[in-house]
Amino acid sequence: MFKKATLLLLIGAMLTSAASCGTTSDVGTDTTTSGDTTTAAPEGYDYSGKNYNGKTFRVFGMDDIYTMHMKFDRDESNGEILNDAIYDRNRLVEDKLNVVIEETTVATFAEVNNTLGTSILSGDDICDLALIPPSTCCGIIIEGYFKDLRSIGSWDLDAEWYNQSYNDAVTLNGKMYFGMSDATIALTDGIWALFFNEDMMENLKMDKPYDLVRDGTWTTDKLISYLKAAASLNGDEDWSWHMNGNAVYGLSTVGTTHYRVTNAMGEKLVENQDGKLVFTAGTDRFYSVIDKLRTLMDTSSGAVYFGGTNGGDFNMESGQYLAPFPSQRTLFQTAEICKTQSFRELEFDYGVVPYPKYDENQSSYYSPIFEACVAFSIPITAPDAEFSASVWDALAYEGGQSVVPAYREVTLEQKGLRNDDSIEMLGIITDSAFPDAGSMFGISGSFRTEFNTEITNNTGAMASIIDKHKTSIQEKIDELVDAIG
Repeated sequence: MFKKATLLLLIGAMLTSAASCGTTSDVGTDTTTSGDTTTAAPEGYDYSGKNYNGKTFRVFGMDDIYTMHMKFDRDESNGEILNDAIYDRNRLVEDKLNVVIEETTVATFAEVNNTLGTSILSGDDICDLALIPPSTCCGIIIEGYFKDLRSIGSWDLDAEWYNQSYNDAVTLNGKMYFGMSDATIALTDGIWALFFNEDMMENLKMDKPYDLVRDGTWTTDKLISYLKAAASLNGDEDWSWHMNGNAVYGLSTVGTTHYRVTNAMGEKLVENQDGKLVFTAGTDRFYSVIDKLRTLMDTSSGAVYFGGTNGGDFNMESGQYLAPFPSQRTLFQTAEICKTQSFRELEFDYGVVPYPKYDENQSSYYSPIFEACVAFSIPITAPDAEFSASVWDALAYEGGQSVVPAYREVTLEQKGLRNDDSIEMLGIITDSAFPDAGSMFGISGSFRTEFNTEITNNTGAMASIIDKHKTSIQEKIDELVDAIG
C-alpha cells in the first residue's frame, strides 16, 4: 500500500516545481552517460520565443456534470490538491506564454451543441478552443464547423501528452476534428468499470477476481458465475426493488450498459479501420457475443438488477442504478471511474476490475468510454488556430506534469480506491480504454437505443434490428465521409 503522507509530499513538491518561473518548466534533467562522458539533457517544455503579449485565450466548455471533471479551469486555490493543480497549471502557462485564460461554460450537453452551432453559423467568434461532448455535437461536426486538428502546425499530436489511442480512433481519412490530451482529465473520469464489494465476496468465500484479470482469464462466463452465487432473495417475495427490502443482486446496472458490455467483448456496430468507418455488426461472432450478453443480463434469478438514472443515481426510494451498492445489496456495480468520488464514504472495502472479455481467446480487455466526455476542438470561427494550438499544447504538457499525477495518484488512487490491487487494476482499465467510433460520431445512437431495449426485454429480434438500421447507418457514414472529404 502506498503511504499517503509520502505521496502527498511528492505531489506537493511536483506542483511547486511546475509553478516555478523560467523559460522552461523546471522538472529536472536527465543525465546520460556514454563512455567517460556525462552530459545533462534538459527536459521540459520549450517556451522560448512564445510571448502573446497578454492576449486572451478563450475556452468554451461545460460545467462539471455527473461527478465528472468537465471544467477546464478553477477560480481560486483552495488547498484541495486537484483543484490547486489545475489552478496552478493554468496560472503557470499564463505566465510562461503571457496570456490570460478565460473560460465560459454551460450546464448541459445540449447547450454546448446549440451555443456553438448557432454562433459558428452566424460567424461569431466566441472562443479560441472548445471542449465538446462529441456524441452530442456530431451534427455540427458533419456541418464542417471545426478545423482539422492535424492540419495545424503549432502542436505535435504524436507527443506523449496526447492520447494516441483515442485520437487515432477518431481520425478519419487522416483528419481529426476533436481529440483528447492531458490538458483535461475527463477521459479517465468517463471510463466504465466494474466495482465490487470485497467484504461480501469474502463472506461468500469467493476469490477476488484480481488474479483472473492479471492472467487474462477474466471472462464473461466467470462474471456470470459470481453474479449467480451472490444473488439471494433473503426472504423477499421477488426481485423487484424495495427500499427497505433484503434482496441481494449479483450486479446493479443501467439499461444503457448493454452496448458497452458488447464493446468490451470486442464487438461494435461500426469500426474505424485504417481511417475509414466500416459497418461490422452481424457476424457470427457478433451474434455469439449477443447470446453471451443475454445470459449475463438475465434478471429472472436476481443476477442482475436494472435501475434508472432519473431523480439521482443513488436515490434509494426509487431504486436508481447506484442505490444497491452503498446499501450492500449488490456484489458488482457498473459505474464510471469518476464515481469513486461518491464511494469514498462507503463503510466497506471495495475493489475495481475492467469489464470482462468474451473468452480467453480475446486478445485484450476493452474498457468503454462515456461518449460525451469533453474533447478539445477548434471552431472554424477561431481567429488564429495556430495560437489556439500553441496554448493548448503547453496546457496539455503541463497537465501531464502536474494535473494528471495529482488526479491519478491522489484523487483516484489514494482517495478513491482502497488497495494496491485496485490501483493496479486502474492502470489496466485506463490502458485498455477505447472510444466507440459509431457513438463518438453520432452514427449508432438510434441503433443503440433499440439494441439496449431489445436485450433488456429479451425479444430475440436483434437480427431484424440490425437489418432495419444497416442502410441508414451506411448513409450516415457516407454523409460523414463526404463532409470530411
